[in-house]
Order: sequence, then C-alpha cells, then structure tokens
Amino acid sequence: MRPGVVWFGEQLPWDELRRVENYLEDGPCDFVIVAGTTATFGYIIDWALRAIAGDGELVEVNPEETPLSRFATQRVSEPAAIALPKIVGGILNS
Repeated sequence: MRPGVVWFGEQLPWDELRRVENYLEDGPCDFVIVAGTTATFGYIIDWALRAIAGDGELVEVNPEETPLSRFATQRVSEPAAIALPKIVGGILNS
C-alpha cells in the first residue's frame, strides 16, 4: 500500500488542490504551520502567504532555511517529526 503522500516530481491530486483553494477563499487564518517542505514550489509560498494575509502568524518547521523562511514569524530549525509533537503539546497544554 502506498502512503498518503506526494513524492518529489509528482503532481498534487486535483481534488486536494481544489480543497486548499476553496479553504483559502474563505479568508485568512490566524495561525499557520508549514512543516517539512523545501518550499521550492511557488504554490507552497503562495498558499502560506494567502493563509496569513493580514496579521496571521506563520511558523515554519524545517532544519534548513527555505524560500519561505523570510516570511515566517517564527522558525523552528528541527525536523518536523521532532518539532511538531512539541508544538502541539505546547498548544494543548496552554
């Protein structure tokens, strides 16, 4: 069985693209986490910036800087598998 991921070089499924676009059409988000991407595809940066339009907070989780890093209000320089449980735990314990 194949995991529910998109491998490098593959196209995103049309239904998923449409789902993200529909969500973003409802307006910006207060808080966005972008984790584990090299952000080398324009749509990643576009979606993140549209999602935080206005005064939303953008947290980037990636051990390396990416083209999205300069837009992040906070960077977590760890792998997603390590950082995300800490972030979620911190939110739930607040």
